[in-house]
Amino acid sequence: MNTQPNATELNLEKVIKRHIEQVLHMTGYNQSQAARILGLPLSTLRSKMKKLSIETKGERKAVASYLPTSDLSPVDAAGASSS
Repeated sequence: MNTQPNATELNLEKVIKRHIEQVLHMTGYNQSQAARILGLPLSTLRSKMKKLSIETKGERKAVASYLPTSDLSPVDAAGASSS
């Protein structure tokens, strides 16, 4: 019995990996949200990510880097800066 994956299986894995990566990117690498969109239990998504070598560490930081930093002065309800 041959246990090696054939070309069709390898192509399918590439498509699945790309789709999971796209959904992760779309959700800001929120795995819980991505699992809901994909219709998978979170544990299954994580298992597939491990099997397909999908890394998300560092990606979340890139998304978070777009958030405002604490050095910005707060704005009151009228829109004027409070500093």
